Amino acid sequence: KCLTISTAHINSSTARKLSIEPDTNILGLSVYEKGEYGWWIYVGDDSGIMSKDLPLDLLACICEAFTNNCQWLCLDCDGEELESLPTYEW
Repeated sequence: KCLTISTAHINSSTARKLSIEPDTNILGLSVYEKGEYGWWIYVGDDSGIMSKDLPLDLLACICEAFTNNCQWLCLDCDGEELESLPTYEW
C-alpha cells in the first residue's frame, strides 16, 4: 500500500535532502525521485525508521503512512493536502 500526499507537507530543506538522498544516504532511507514531481519513499514498518534522525516534517508524513498501514509514502506536487499535517510554501 502507498499513501500519496502533497509535497506541500515538507519544507524546502527537507525537499533538498530528499533530492540528494539517492546519492548521499544522509537520511538512511530508500528514496526514488519522481522527476520534478516528488519522491517515492519506502517506509516499511515502524521498527527501524522511527529511530532515524529525520526532519520532523518528513517524520509526520511517515507517521501518517504508518497510520494508514502503508509501506510506501509518495510525496507528489499534485498529491492531496491532508488537514492532519502542516503545509509549507516553497
